[in-house]
Amino acid sequence: MEFRHPSWEEAKPILAEQGIAWCTAETDESSGGTPVFEPFGYLRLRKEAYADEEIKTWAERIAPALEEGRDVYAYFKHEDKGASPIYAEALARCIVPRN
Repeated sequence: MEFRHPSWEEAKPILAEQGIAWCTAETDESSGGTPVFEPFGYLRLRKEAYADEEIKTWAERIAPALEEGRDVYAYFKHEDKGASPIYAEALARCIVPRN
């Protein structure tokens, strides 16, 4: 679920107990806060552009959840220029297991 108002913060554990993921929505105006990967990760990465370093940072955040066996669903903003698939491929290449 995606709740943007801070009053929903206290609902995070209740939603997780019910198997409902908390959506982290990053925009040009907001970082979306600390990502939550319980019971799985749901990321809406909605900035207009992502630098390579930002993609690497997201990969570093995602990797531990994947190593713990959690699923992570990351969606980049749909736009007419077609950059979203490029960002998604870059993110996938950056995720390196920490074995």
